[in-house]
Amino acid sequence: MLWGNSHNASKVFIKQKKVLRIIENVPQRDTCVPLFKKLEIMTVPCLYIYVCLICVKEELESCVLRQDIHNHETRNKHLINTLSARLKKCANSHVIMKAKLFNKLPKEAWTVNINKFKLIINRWLKEQAFYSVNEFLNCNINTLNF
Repeated sequence: MLWGNSHNASKVFIKQKKVLRIIENVPQRDTCVPLFKKLEIMTVPCLYIYVCLICVKEELESCVLRQDIHNHETRNKHLINTLSARLKKCANSHVIMKAKLFNKLPKEAWTVNINKFKLIINRWLKEQAFYSVNEFLNCNINTLNF
């Protein structure tokens, strides 16, 4: 979780794709997305997303929600309050990213038990094979059903 969104994680991801191409005997220029989906392997960014989501789900009771901060009605009051960050390095830290990633999930994710949550998120991330955290943050989450 600590290094999953760092620059060096991209180097690990490149090695992961290289090994996958060798295992499946695929040319170097071909995309690995179908291979990740076929073999049901999470990409490095998906592993980071998975670990962050599980961490938040396990600590959900201790999270500060937006409704806890404001005395008036706000949109998305049920979401976890995200800290503001002045520097990009801080904005990409696991502390802030965990809240952003969990806030992306549908409301049903908040109430489902942890075992079912892990199973559904694991299966869905393997089907999606995201190549970046931003790809997850910009995706259509409607295909995720709890």
